[in-house]
Amino acid sequence: MGDRTQFATIALAASNNPLGITLGSIVGHAICAAIAVLCGRFVCGRISERTITTLGGALFLIFAAVAGLELRQAGGF
Repeated sequence: MGDRTQFATIALAASNNPLGITLGSIVGHAICAAIAVLCGRFVCGRISERTITTLGGALFLIFAAVAGLELRQAGGF
């Protein structure tokens, strides 16, 4: 199953020039990947891997708690 970006690319290609949409999506993905690599290299030199892992785990637990609370308020729990 695709994400929203894939669905948007398919919809755009269906109604516009497929070659232009393909090239645009490839360039856009390359730019996003380059930014992620550069930012990762910048962060890696300043913050330890252990700290990043701990922060990532804490954020995951916070997002899970918020999603659980929203689901409970909506009556889905």
